[in-house]
Amino acid sequence: MKTLSGIITTIKGGVAEIFFETNTPLPHSVLQSQKNKALFEVIEQKDPQTIRAIALSPVEGVERGEKITQIAAQLEVSLSKKILGRMFDLFGSPIDAKPFSPTEKLPVFKTEKSTILEEPQEKIIETGIKVIDLLVPLGQGDKMGFF
Repeated sequence: MKTLSGIITTIKGGVAEIFFETNTPLPHSVLQSQKNKALFEVIEQKDPQTIRAIALSPVEGVERGEKITQIAAQLEVSLSKKILGRMFDLFGSPIDAKPFSPTEKLPVFKTEKSTILEEPQEKIIETGIKVIDLLVPLGQGDKMGFF
């Protein structure tokens, strides 16, 4: 991975605009500020030399003009049988102070497989919740979550 460096031109709340002189990092790359070690994730490319990034850690003390560097090509999550029953922070570090050595890392954002050749789902699953079954019927294989 080629390390890219840029300069924060604007920071409002948890969103920063970062200027790069040459190449810009790809979406979902992880950036770190030099002074406060604040972490950012690249969300979009505003123009050929400027990107927008969201903060993944507190941004108190991060200022305009501060240097920022790319530290990872993308967000990754650690996988292993050792993660069962444990708690981790946003970056995959254990918060229970026990040692952890991941055996495998997978990207958080995978490239989606092509759905052009797939046949449409015809079987509707009944949830037993009338509002959902009526307004948002679920096909077999669909993904759903409740909040």
